[in-house]
Amino acid sequence: MNIKKYIQTSILIILLYAIVFSITGYTVNQGFNPSDEGVVLSQSWRLLNHEVPHKEFISIRPVGSGLLHQLDLILPFPIIPTSRIIAALEYILISILWVFIFLSTVKKYIPYNKQYLIYSAAIISTIILNLNNGPIFTWTTTDALLFITITFYFIMPFFESTFTKNAYYKYAIPAILFASCATLCRQSFALPLVLLGILILLYNFQLKKIPFRILIGIIGSTPLLLYFIYLWQQAGLQLFIDQMTGRTELVDTGVITYFKSLAKYPWIIIQAIGLIFIFFRKSILLNSNKISSLVNLYYLAITLASLWFTLHLFFGNYSNDYSFYFYWLLVILLLHGIFIWRLNASVLLAIGFTLLIAWTSSISIGDNSPRPYLGGIAMACWILIFIRLSNITFIQIHLRKAYSIIAVATILLFIISQLSMPKVNYRDWTSSKLNYTLEDIFPEMGKTKVNENTRKYFVEFKRIYALLNQPKNHFTMIPNNAFIYSVMHSRNPLPLDWMQHHEYIGAEEQFTEMVTQDLQENIVYLFVDKIDSKLFYKGIIPFDPDFEFNHSYIPWLTSQCEKLPIESDYFEIYKSRN
Repeated sequence: MNIKKYIQTSILIILLYAIVFSITGYTVNQGFNPSDEGVVLSQSWRLLNHEVPHKEFISIRPVGSGLLHQLDLILPFPIIPTSRIIAALEYILISILWVFIFLSTVKKYIPYNKQYLIYSAAIISTIILNLNNGPIFTWTTTDALLFITITFYFIMPFFESTFTKNAYYKYAIPAILFASCATLCRQSFALPLVLLGILILLYNFQLKKIPFRILIGIIGSTPLLLYFIYLWQQAGLQLFIDQMTGRTELVDTGVITYFKSLAKYPWIIIQAIGLIFIFFRKSILLNSNKISSLVNLYYLAITLASLWFTLHLFFGNYSNDYSFYFYWLLVILLLHGIFIWRLNASVLLAIGFTLLIAWTSSISIGDNSPRPYLGGIAMACWILIFIRLSNITFIQIHLRKAYSIIAVATILLFIISQLSMPKVNYRDWTSSKLNYTLEDIFPEMGKTKVNENTRKYFVEFKRIYALLNQPKNHFTMIPNNAFIYSVMHSRNPLPLDWMQHHEYIGAEEQFTEMVTQDLQENIVYLFVDKIDSKLFYKGIIPFDPDFEFNHSYIPWLTSQCEKLPIESDYFEIYKSRN
């Protein structure tokens, strides 16, 4: 399938999703939880108001996503639905580009007249897995994944036999450029950037070319260099370093969490069987019918199991277990590709880079799993297994039926995904039970549906906000509601929008100093939750600041203010003493 036809197919699929989204009300039927949605948007709002990152507000990540999503605030549409559409579009583009890259490495194993079908099925299935596997809203990981997948595209030609010296600069500079953009969105993506830098430097190594390659690295790193220069000019570079180096989750979430997931039943059995076959690879390579049949049966069994997991994923709550299952399965298939199948270098590289991207995306203080890249790792497993099974004589005889099954299965998967999507919402009820909106309170919410508890909460907020003579630019909400500053076009007087300890870890001293100064110099009203707004999908549950370490700052913060005599079932109201 040529590039022109691939682009046409991709455009048709994007149009298909645009039609489906408009019919189903995809962006407004997801519900709404007033916790982490809106963190990036509020950073974008700060940047639009010319606040200096890391100096005038705390961010334990570079603010590349905040810069990127200023677009969400500038467009003349309600912010929350718009940001969700953009986030969904990012995942669709990630899926399309990843499928193009991966299938380009294995296309020789697919009959030419069936490539259109396989491309289409793979794109749709990858999109489905990405969109149905977690909340779709603006987040740093999604932005970083888009940029690093583009980087993936520019890396692959280095390992093609047709790659020439003249093409080196054409691919090296944009590869580093987009990897730098990914790092500006989430610093964990600095690892792929470093590995890429080593590749660019050592590729077809010649000592005399080192100065030119260093220059290429500098040109490609322009986004990072401009960011550092800006912070240095604004006297914020040291604060940036302090905020970036305060996090310690790499070993905990990047290593320990993965090995814990590997030890879970039944994943450990699946991995163990896969490893056993590697030890018997000599017999497999010699075409021992008995062992080869067992291997093929293993591939068939894990395919059926993974399809069952996928269906369960659609109709169950979000779970990290499934992404870990596919991750470790792809590791096993990579080992099989090296020792049993003897796949070529470009295919092995594509598998390895997919694993690297998925692993990098999972390094986080909060939700730790390769779930953000589930579409890529799951589809890589299915494609590799299909190629392997297509060599079986029985399947070769019935290969036409196999392709028909793929087409039907993709259509069914798409239909099931659309039916299941309204049933599982992020920290909210199913769509059929969401009968309220906040459009009359916050026009920027558009027609986003919310549950009854969320509606009552914000009606009460609006009442108290009016009672305080609408203190725009002088209020903050504790400990959730990061979205509210962007949708109300109000500047947060405190240095953090989502007031969780995980959001200023390593910068505790700066947090204390900045908050103290803000309370002394400004009139600040604090809306402190009396009920847990993160748990509205469970009911009205009293908020306990001592229950979670994330909220340990609240007693200190409220002690710096005076409590106002405003009666409310939802909030305690405080005012700075200045």
